[in-house]
Amino acid sequence: LVKSMVSLDPRRVTSLLFILSTILLRLSADATCVPPLGSSRTIVTVAGGGKGLAIPRDIQFHPARPNELWVASADSEDKTSSGVLVIENAGTKDQRVFTVRDRVAYHYMDNIASLAFDKEGKVLFTCQESENRYADLQGPNYFQGPSAFEVWPCNQGYGKEKEGGGCENQMVSHDGLPCDPRADGTDQCFVIHSDMLHESPLCTGIAHDSRASTGPTRLDVPVQNRSRVPGNIVWYVDGVRGKLMRFDMDSLHGVKVMDHRFANIRRYVDVDITRRAGVPGHMVVDVDARHLYVADTGGKRVLRVMADSGHFVRGAMCVPDECYWNHNKRWSCGTNRSTTYDNKTHCEQFCEGKSGDDCGSATTGCRPDLCNMNCEAGWCRGGPCAMEDGLGCYTTFTETSDTFEYELWGCTDFEVFTTLLKSPSGIALSPQGRLFISDYDTGRIVVFDRAGNVLSDLSTGSAGVTGLELQCSSGQDSSCRLWFVNAISREVSYVQVDSACVEASLPPPAPAQLQLACTSPEESCWGTRNETCYAKDLVGIPGSARRVDRGQRPAFGEHMANYNERMVIFHSYGKNCSSLFARTPGLEGLGVGQNPKNWTDVDAEVCPDRLDCENINRDLLVMAGFFCHPCLPNPCSNGGTCLNTGARKGFTCSCPSPRVGDKCQHLPASCPALAQQAMGSYIPANCHRERKEIGEKCLFLCDNEFMRLTGGVRTCSQSGWEGEEGVCSCLPRRFGSKCQTSLKPIHASSAVVSSAGGKVSLRDHEWIVIPPNALPSQQTIQLEAFAVDSVPAEDRTTTGNLCSPIFELSPHRMRFLTPVTLNFTFTPPPEMSEGNQQDLHVLFFDDVTKTWMEQPGPVVQGSTISVQSDHFSRWVVSYTPAEHHELTEKSKRISAAAWVGFGFLIAFVVLSLTALGIFWRRRAQGGEGGKEAEEHKAKERSPASISNEGDVEIGDSFSPVARQ
Repeated sequence: LVKSMVSLDPRRVTSLLFILSTILLRLSADATCVPPLGSSRTIVTVAGGGKGLAIPRDIQFHPARPNELWVASADSEDKTSSGVLVIENAGTKDQRVFTVRDRVAYHYMDNIASLAFDKEGKVLFTCQESENRYADLQGPNYFQGPSAFEVWPCNQGYGKEKEGGGCENQMVSHDGLPCDPRADGTDQCFVIHSDMLHESPLCTGIAHDSRASTGPTRLDVPVQNRSRVPGNIVWYVDGVRGKLMRFDMDSLHGVKVMDHRFANIRRYVDVDITRRAGVPGHMVVDVDARHLYVADTGGKRVLRVMADSGHFVRGAMCVPDECYWNHNKRWSCGTNRSTTYDNKTHCEQFCEGKSGDDCGSATTGCRPDLCNMNCEAGWCRGGPCAMEDGLGCYTTFTETSDTFEYELWGCTDFEVFTTLLKSPSGIALSPQGRLFISDYDTGRIVVFDRAGNVLSDLSTGSAGVTGLELQCSSGQDSSCRLWFVNAISREVSYVQVDSACVEASLPPPAPAQLQLACTSPEESCWGTRNETCYAKDLVGIPGSARRVDRGQRPAFGEHMANYNERMVIFHSYGKNCSSLFARTPGLEGLGVGQNPKNWTDVDAEVCPDRLDCENINRDLLVMAGFFCHPCLPNPCSNGGTCLNTGARKGFTCSCPSPRVGDKCQHLPASCPALAQQAMGSYIPANCHRERKEIGEKCLFLCDNEFMRLTGGVRTCSQSGWEGEEGVCSCLPRRFGSKCQTSLKPIHASSAVVSSAGGKVSLRDHEWIVIPPNALPSQQTIQLEAFAVDSVPAEDRTTTGNLCSPIFELSPHRMRFLTPVTLNFTFTPPPEMSEGNQQDLHVLFFDDVTKTWMEQPGPVVQGSTISVQSDHFSRWVVSYTPAEHHELTEKSKRISAAAWVGFGFLIAFVVLSLTALGIFWRRRAQGGEGGKEAEEHKAKERSPASISNEGDVEIGDSFSPVARQ
């Protein structure tokens, strides 16, 4: 194999290695039973498509509400609708759903890729795979990063926990009023972001680190060892630049306030991560071991990073003034930076290509000197911005105050944990240290121990598995249920363990010693790590003799006023008040978007909106408190008109007919409520109470884990409900009205049957024969017999006496394409005499109707019958005495005679009433004489006048059944 690989194309070698690793993975995965997967299992889907769920990409249970599942749902079609789907009582018959999103979801939750709660459930952090295009109203400006929302359970909503107890509900309706998402009739409640940093667009994963802390910074800041608010540190992936990042938001600035002056941001320049567009690469923190696991989806690997390793290299912000648009006033001729000019006119006097191209593709002509800095998305790597270490510097950042800390870190300790998965995406860590990782392309979930050994491997049956979550009730893995989402099928599911692990589950080994990456010159990352491990105190600026301390910051104080103050954007920024200014003394010199001294938001509301969208910064427009604006995405769907309810308050939608709802998202209801069923129910719960709209889905759930579900996905369409009705049936060896009784068979046998046919035998004269082509593919068939007396009474409610074991065929509900034959024996009851075997019958239990059905035809010892059905799974022989048949026939004859007599009685009453009515009518008309009487009699006889008679109209209103 090695010899053959030497001569192969490198791409083929990679494919061969992946195939070999997959084989090894499958071989090793059969060795260990993992408690959350059990020895046998069923995948149960609890939500799929429809209202609130677009493309699910991540899931996590709310720490303060253990049965409340939060699903990151990215909406690629309606950017205003990305957010979180909350599933209360997930996986139970009491399940209900509602959505939680920001009213400016196209920014704060745009294309949400991942989410993470803090340890207590006070804060939800989200990351967005977004370039901040504002629903494609603009090109990318990369002003993106982690968002924070305070979601402590509060007064039926979510909000901020108050010091000393109590809380403040921060959920609002679309128009800014207090909102309860669980109240009947509530259409939509929204959360308000409490913080957001903006240093990392196109995020792929986020994880909260409850034990991380930020010490003193090496940057030149006024206070080196200031106090910090703990608990708001998250790990994050910058997908544009492919780097691991760490954000400490410190104290959240709160709602309707912007203050990022005390944040700390670290960019780990030696940890490279490759983004795969549209596929999240999630991460999880092993808090005790201080390990961070990162799914590097594009790199086809999983990394393990020592969370407390690495050190400060230098400040991330560009120090040279030449790196900033508002600082660099110089011009250059093409790409020649040997000479620069103080303005464009002077440049054009000496440059052959006179006209500039504003950093376009041309290499000649006068252009701003910043074009030569090779800046992309705020990262500059050319000219003096490159810095001597080659790491470049950053001009786009959240804050410019002296206390804001933006740092480059390096010399990070990490290893490649595994390369066995083609596209690792979801990742979850169990209480006992098992690592569950999903493969997006194959739909498999592979389980590792922390030493890197493969323990098990589960196929979900469909590619697209992204987020994973373990719902555990204790510190033991046996208490955990594994949940996952599929971004392709758009479903939320969990793994139901049908048979627990038989052997005692040993705790997995402790993490192995890291095999550090980037320690060899052959590795592409070696140079960067080596540079950062031996960083110098002074860093040179290319093209000059200048050297700066690695803790030096830009000199913002020399270029802007009030730069250390909290940022405030006035509502007037989005208004055109020029006409008002022109006719107001003292304001004549002010222009569009400016705010007079002492003006409030209310003063600006009277002005019309600005229409010069090409000159507007949409991020500032949002910060100025606009929800509706010609330059912002319309939050109203389906042609609705957005109307602001006031500055920083909210909006309403004026909907075109027949649309309704706070965002015009609903059509009038079209599908009736679904009926309740005995062994399960539809979710959400209002599927049984309310009509549904077109496109909404209802999913059927069985009452407990001892049942198997068939069908149950119903979708409301123009023509009504579509999809197969949900049917729950007991798992093999389970009996009772709720499948609560587990029985052991008295006889059991199994065989592998292919499409060529086969036979499964219990004892002499007890078997099932499956002919060729009866099964579409190979199956393991199990045939078992149970003593009648051990079966619960409700499962043997039939007419007659049961005189054979109850036979069971599994798996249940197999569809046979051609009839199969059954052979069986029975014990004749004492009262059965010779010659009346016609009183024996075979009864089949129908999984759909939950009733015993009689197979016609006589039964004798060792008899063979032919059956074709996909509903039967159990059968038994029943004896019905002859006198029972005679009594039944007599009852039928009596019943028939009674119905005939009743029919004659009804006919007599109808005829009598009709004759009486005619008599009284003619008597009433007896006073009429002459021509009028004759004309009336003629009309009575005329067929054309019959439909005008009252008694005939009533008769015509009867249905055909009523006439019979």
